[in-house]
Amino acid sequence: MITNAQWQQTSGPYGGRIFSLVNSGTSLFAGTYYAGIFRSDDNGATWTETNTGLTNYYINALAVSGTKLYSGTNGDGVFLSTDNGENWTVIDDGLTNTNVNCFAVSGTNIFTGTDAGVFMSINGTSWTDVTNNITPQVIKSLAANSTNLFAGTNGDGVFTSTDNGTNWTRVNAGLPLSAQVLALAANGSTIYAGTTDGLYVTVNNGLYWSIILNAHGYHVSSIAANDTSIIAGANCGQVFISLDNGVNWSIKSTGYNSSAFGVAIKGGYFIAGLADLGIIKSSDNGINWVSSNTGIINTSIYSFAINTTNLFAGDQENGVFKSDDEGSNWGYPSSTYSIEAVTAFSISGTNIFAGVWNAGIYLSTDNGATWNTENNGLTNLFVHSLVVNGTNIFVGTDDGVFISQNNGGLWIAANAGITNTTVRALAINGPNVFAGIDGSGVYVSGNNGTTWTSVNSGIPANTTIFSLLSIGSGIYAGTNNGIYLTNDNGTSWNKMSTGITANFVLSLHASGENIFAGTDCGTYLSTTLGVNWTDISNGLPCTWINTITNDGTYIYAGTGNRGVWKRSLSEIVGLNDASAQNNISIYPNPASDIVSVNIGKKVNSDLKLDIYNSLGLKVKTEILKQDQQQIDVSNLPNGIYLLEIRSQGLQQKMIIQR
Repeated sequence: MITNAQWQQTSGPYGGRIFSLVNSGTSLFAGTYYAGIFRSDDNGATWTETNTGLTNYYINALAVSGTKLYSGTNGDGVFLSTDNGENWTVIDDGLTNTNVNCFAVSGTNIFTGTDAGVFMSINGTSWTDVTNNITPQVIKSLAANSTNLFAGTNGDGVFTSTDNGTNWTRVNAGLPLSAQVLALAANGSTIYAGTTDGLYVTVNNGLYWSIILNAHGYHVSSIAANDTSIIAGANCGQVFISLDNGVNWSIKSTGYNSSAFGVAIKGGYFIAGLADLGIIKSSDNGINWVSSNTGIINTSIYSFAINTTNLFAGDQENGVFKSDDEGSNWGYPSSTYSIEAVTAFSISGTNIFAGVWNAGIYLSTDNGATWNTENNGLTNLFVHSLVVNGTNIFVGTDDGVFISQNNGGLWIAANAGITNTTVRALAINGPNVFAGIDGSGVYVSGNNGTTWTSVNSGIPANTTIFSLLSIGSGIYAGTNNGIYLTNDNGTSWNKMSTGITANFVLSLHASGENIFAGTDCGTYLSTTLGVNWTDISNGLPCTWINTITNDGTYIYAGTGNRGVWKRSLSEIVGLNDASAQNNISIYPNPASDIVSVNIGKKVNSDLKLDIYNSLGLKVKTEILKQDQQQIDVSNLPNGIYLLEIRSQGLQQKMIIQR
């Protein structure tokens, strides 16, 4: 039985993908990739989520018109707030394309650029298509001055209109051929264009464009102007800043190797929203920059590791975060700055191994304070999975399995028999190593990876294995088609997804006899070794649960774009600690007609054995009176069954296949 308590979001890790910034009175708003909209009332020092009413959290654009705040989403059109972001209402009447990329305000009119042209609203509630003769119709940017409306396209430069979009004229003189115009901004009669080949300016409504000094080659994707100051965000951690209304410009390095998709000027700060590192700001005209993400949680957590003192979280973009207080605070070691997508962890003694996408293996021997690469012999650096078995370390990559027997000092390819070499998951069960393959099911090796054998009887063809979990004699596989279990080293598999409504099972984790499954929308718990599952997602956002772990007090879920969430294990009634397990064995398994049960210790009372089918119905009860007992199961149909053995001071659950 599960209580009504909910998951709670931890305080991070902070940061993530920022796609847009806009000033509105004393507030600053940030639009994120999937985490929605955040508001700051203290110049970006702290942020609060403001998503009530939003049905789409992919925010491409933000705009302000008087007291109205507009947000443009990727797929659900435009939303309007009239109370400083507290509540949002969709306004898509007449908007025939709902992939909204940008806005511009001209008097009482608001314009939006979509993947199918330009739309205008004169009342903020309905839209009219004013694309007319613009080609191509993917509009990446918009801007307006007192006389002209400008539209930046995805490959054909800039168009301008003097009649609110009734007619458009191409104005590309001076712009590079086939220019993608990623950003436009008006500052009085001056118009700035950020393109895939630098920052350009026109002072004559587009009749001719000039390149800003030294701006060639940069992707300029955001521009903001305020009084005499202008900032343009580019790629590779660079920004362009002018303090004299565009007369002179300087290139400033933010120190963060990330594109600035949104920029703003507020309260004496230059502020930049980065593609994958959250918000940064500068109080000294761009010379120095500091992270300013308190409250913004838009990180994608792919992996966890726990030792005696710390919880480590591997982020999609930002490397390794560490918490020593159950997620209340997160640290970001400076030595991990160059590390990006951490897809896997494994701990061996005091060694912490991190698998990094496109960077191979990193090793820390000082509790995550410093990290060093260990890639000698690792010919593919795209790491998906890691597992330690004694002195052997296995890594799954885009080019198969590699093994190291000296703490990562040397890696040797171990792929004989594997045909599809994208290895997403690894698990150890006794002498066997199991590998979950992208589109090819499961392989097993009984000789430390020297040779591999496909073991997929019962698993549909072309199945992708996202996760593997070893419990006792069982191996569980989380796939793109639910969960499968084998009790015979892969000779046969049975589907074990009763109660799970999601298809993609991305992560599996065990705490004692309890199994947690993270899916593409929520988390499930089985207290019956996988026979039945219960949705325990109350409070979690519907997003990918990429990884799960526990520290004995809390269960943690690493999510897609929503950071780390936790829930007290004690809230889940009946959750058994691993110490409650006893040395009870059953054989043979799979069984035919007779099952032998071996009790690993003397007991002073009879033992009760209950057998449940895959529907959770009790189908057989036996009283065991000896240390070893044979049970007749010949009358049970073929299938998967849960055996539960109980007595005073003893309880254990096991899966048996008939």
